[in-house]
Amino acid sequence: MAKVETETKTVSTIKRVELALSLEEAEALATLTGHVMGDPVTSPRKYTDAVYFALRKAGVENKFKRELNGSVRFGGSAKNSIWV
Repeated sequence: MAKVETETKTVSTIKRVELALSLEEAEALATLTGHVMGDPVTSPRKYTDAVYFALRKAGVENKFKRELNGSVRFGGSAKNSIWV
């Protein structure tokens, strides 16, 4: 007697983006991502923090922080906001 078994697997696609930057571009990005406000756990800030700390780990300086006016805030209150 013939027997058929089926198996279904769900595979999700994880997209990845690689970005090539000049040193000055990376420094500007470090400055921007280092001045994002919002809850570091529940807001999109968790992603900007990840970019900021990856740049810093790679030796990129937060060079333009004295030239930055203002910040970007992702929802929530300022009580959970931390400048890095």
